[in-house]
Amino acid sequence: MTCGREPIDQLYLWLATSLDWFGLLASSRSETAAALVRPIWALSNPTLVGEDSFAYLTLRDTDLVTGHVEFGAYAHGPQAAELAEALVEQIRVWDRHYRYGPPARISIAPASTPVEASRPGVRVIRKRHTTVTITWPPPDSHWP
Repeated sequence: MTCGREPIDQLYLWLATSLDWFGLLASSRSETAAALVRPIWALSNPTLVGEDSFAYLTLRDTDLVTGHVEFGAYAHGPQAAELAEALVEQIRVWDRHYRYGPPARISIAPASTPVEASRPGVRVIRKRHTTVTITWPPPDSHWP
């Protein structure tokens, strides 16, 4: 997946591992909506979901000549401002620490294997027979 010429699949993965209420929003593109914001991809747009609100990843054109865009968030509902800020903060973290750094490590182990998820950048997904662990390197470090 790319944004212009830049791959952004690592941003999707960062958001999925750093936000507890992460989801993917599918939407249709109306002309009215397109004039305001541009979702990354209508079929699966990264979204932070709250009890009665949600915020999703958007793009805004910053330079029509070069095609440069800016990531942002658009939100709806009573918690819109808080959810948008939380989403934008994780975009900033990814941009500062992970955008050009080493990718995440994904490992799968038997479900009985003990796994610790005590620091940011670690997501543990427990399945019936396996445990999937997604680990990001600590900021400003490099994998060995």
